[in-house]
Amino acid sequence: MDSPIDEIKSKLDLVEIISEYVKLAPAGTNMKALCPFHKEKMPSFFVSPEKQIWKCFGCGKGGGIFDFIMEIEGVDFPQALRILAKKAGVELRSTGDYHLTSKRTKLLDICREAANFYHWFLLNAAQAKEARDYLEKRKISQSMIKEWQIGFALNEWRVLYQNLTKKGYKTEDIFEAGLIIKSNEGDYYDRFRGRIILPINDLFGNVVGFSGRILPSLEKEDVPKYINTPETLIYNKSRILYGLDKAKLEIKKRNYTIIVEGNFDVISAQSVGTKNTVAISGSALTLAQIKILKRYSSNLILALDLDPSGQAATKKGIDVALSQEMNIKVARLSEGKDPDECIRKDKNLWLKAIKEAQPIMEYYFTSAFKDFSSSSVSDQKKVVKELLPIISKIGNLIEQDFWLKKLADQAKISYDVLRESLKRIAKKEKEEEKEDLVSPKIDQESLIQERFIGLLIVFPEQVSSFYDELDEEFFTNEKLKKILAELKKNYSTISLEDKKITYKEFKEKITDEKIREYIDFLTLAIEKELVSLDKKIIDKELEFLFKKIKKNSILKKLKTISEGLKIAETEKNKEKIKELSEKVNELTQKLSKCG
Repeated sequence: MDSPIDEIKSKLDLVEIISEYVKLAPAGTNMKALCPFHKEKMPSFFVSPEKQIWKCFGCGKGGGIFDFIMEIEGVDFPQALRILAKKAGVELRSTGDYHLTSKRTKLLDICREAANFYHWFLLNAAQAKEARDYLEKRKISQSMIKEWQIGFALNEWRVLYQNLTKKGYKTEDIFEAGLIIKSNEGDYYDRFRGRIILPINDLFGNVVGFSGRILPSLEKEDVPKYINTPETLIYNKSRILYGLDKAKLEIKKRNYTIIVEGNFDVISAQSVGTKNTVAISGSALTLAQIKILKRYSSNLILALDLDPSGQAATKKGIDVALSQEMNIKVARLSEGKDPDECIRKDKNLWLKAIKEAQPIMEYYFTSAFKDFSSSSVSDQKKVVKELLPIISKIGNLIEQDFWLKKLADQAKISYDVLRESLKRIAKKEKEEEKEDLVSPKIDQESLIQERFIGLLIVFPEQVSSFYDELDEEFFTNEKLKKILAELKKNYSTISLEDKKITYKEFKEKITDEKIREYIDFLTLAIEKELVSLDKKIIDKELEFLFKKIKKNSILKKLKTISEGLKIAETEKNKEKIKELSEKVNELTQKLSKCG
C-alpha cells in the first residue's frame, strides 16, 4: 500500500498546484514565471511538468510539491502534508505516522477543539441565551451560525482551559495557541470570556485563531468591544483574510473580491449572495494579502471607511495594491455605517453599491478636487501633493500616464512639470526599494560546475570529447563527483550518432535518491534554455566551461602550494622550497593552456 505522501504525489499535479499561486507561461517543455520568493524583472522560476519539480535559478530555491507549499505558505512538512492531503482527498490515517505531528499541527488541533467547544456552548448552554438573542437581533440565522461555526465563551475564568487539559492537551501548547493568558502570579486563565466567538480560518479551512465580541450587558468603556487571538505560530494576521476559505472559488468565478473591515460584514455579505467577500485582519491590506488575492483575481472592490480621519493605514494598503497592478474600485454605502448595518436595513442598497462601485482613482480625484479653485496656487499645490504620490504607485505605465494627464488638465498645471515631479518621486522610491530587493548570493564556481555536468547529462554523446581530461578532483561538490564517475563509466563509448539515450536511462543507474533528484534539477537548468541551443553553441559552451573549471581548480592548488612555499622559505627548508617551486612551475604551465 502506498504511503499518504506517494498517494498525494500521484493525485496532484505540481503545475496545477503552483498555478494557484503563480502565473506560469510555457517555456519549451517546461513552464516559467517570476519567482514568488524574491523580487526579479525577468523570469528565473521554472517548473518541469515531466519531472514534477520546480527551481528558481535566481535565488536557488527548488524542490517538489511539498517543498513548494512549505515555502509559499510558511509551514512545516506535517502542515504541508495536511494541506495537500485535503486537496488530493487523501485520508491521513494516524497522527503518529509519517511525521504528521509538529508544533503547528498540535496548535491546529487545539484551535479545532476550542472552536467545537465554543460552538457547542452557543447552541446548547442556557448561559448563552443573551448571545443567541444578540445574534438573532443582528439577523444571524441558525444556518449562518452553523456555517461560520459561531460560538460562545462563558464569562468564567478557566472553562476552556480545563476542558482542553482534560482532553490531554498541554498547558504550554494551549498558551502558544493564544487561548489562555498567564497571570503575574503564574496562573493561567481563558483569554475569551463573556464573548461571542468567531473562529478565524486559514485559506484551507483550518481554524487558526478567534475573534471575540463582548456581550452587550458586559460592555464598559475600559473593555474592548472586540479582542483577537495574538500572533501565533499558526496565526499571522498580515496573511489572513477572514472568509477567504469560503470565498475563494466565488472570487475566481466572478473575477473580483469585495473587501470589508469586520467579520460580521463578511457573514452578512456572503449571506445575501455576495459570497466573494472577505475581511482584512487588521487596519490595512498587506502585500502578503494582496498577493494571495491576486491568485484568484486582480480586481478589488473596497467597502471600507475611506474618510480622511484615521485612514493612513487604509491608504497605504491601497498604494500597495496599485503597485501590484490591481484594479481597485470603491463602493459607497448610502445607508448604515458599515456593510452589515447596510444589509440589515436593505440588502438591495448593498448590492447597488457594489454594482455602482467607482474606480479608486476617480474616487481620489473627486475627493481631491472638491472645492478646488484653479486660480489658487495653494489649491494646486494641495491636489498635486495629494494625488501625485498615488499616481506614482500605479504599476501600469499606460494607466499612470492617463491619470497624470488628467491631473495636469484639471489642475491647470503643465504636464511636463508634473512628469518631472513624478520622476523625482519615482527615483526616491526606487532608492528605498533597493533596500528591500533580494540579491541572492550565488556561488559562481558551483554554477559553472553544475552547468557543465548538466550539459553532459542532457547531451551524453559529448562525454567522449572530454573523457581523457575529465578529473573528479576538478569538482568541489561530492554529488557532482559521483555523477561524473557514473557518466564516465556509462558513456565513454557513446558515438556522436547515438541520440537515443536519455537522462532517464542514466538516472536508472543511480541508486542514491538524493543524487537522482539532483540530476533532475541539473537537467531542468539546461532544458529551460534548450530552445535557443544548437550543437555548435553546446560544443563551444562545454569547451568554455571545462576550461573555467580546470582553471579554477589549478588556481586553488596554486594558492595552497604558494602558502606552503612561503612557510618553507620562512623555515629555510631548501628541499621543500625546491619541491614546491617545481609544482608551482608545473601548475603555471597548465594554467597558461587554459586561456
